[in-house]
Amino acid sequence: MSRVKARAFAAFTCAISLSACAAGVGDLRSVSHGDRFIVADFFRSAAATGETRTVIVGNPFQEPKERFDQMVLDAMQGANIGPQTRFTTQPSSDLSPSFVVAMVFDPPLSFNADAYCRGEADVETSGTSTGRLRAHTVFCAGDRSVSDVHATITRPRSASDPAFRTLIRQSVFQLVPPPRPNEPNFF
Repeated sequence: MSRVKARAFAAFTCAISLSACAAGVGDLRSVSHGDRFIVADFFRSAAATGETRTVIVGNPFQEPKERFDQMVLDAMQGANIGPQTRFTTQPSSDLSPSFVVAMVFDPPLSFNADAYCRGEADVETSGTSTGRLRAHTVFCAGDRSVSDVHATITRPRSASDPAFRTLIRQSVFQLVPPPRPNEPNFF
């Protein structure tokens, strides 16, 4: 990575962090990646067609589900590290079913990303109106989770709240590890 790109990346990372603080975003509770290079390679494969299959589970607001899903998808666009892709719940037929990015809102406390990717997880969302909104963002490669982000936020009033949008963007940004300055061909 060139010095200019490294500085631009550092500036972007700082901007995301500062915007999160300004918007009142809560915690990125955990970020779990498998091997950085494997995650990057899988994401490159997932985004190869220009689309990434996306599943949105739950709706913590009173928005109609279709509208809520579109607001989540809109917030995801352009937030990822690596190849640009269009996150979509309605991918073209030539998209590999092996790769999925899932955003699960207010999952049970027992939620397990690997079990979700295997199709074995209880994904019945609580839909509770507790003071915190929980979001798990999972990148599945086949039947295993190669990366997942667990984040919480003080529960916004609606999906149009800027803090909710920032939470989604931060989660997507954290899903794929960034290249290090000495890794010019990471993606």
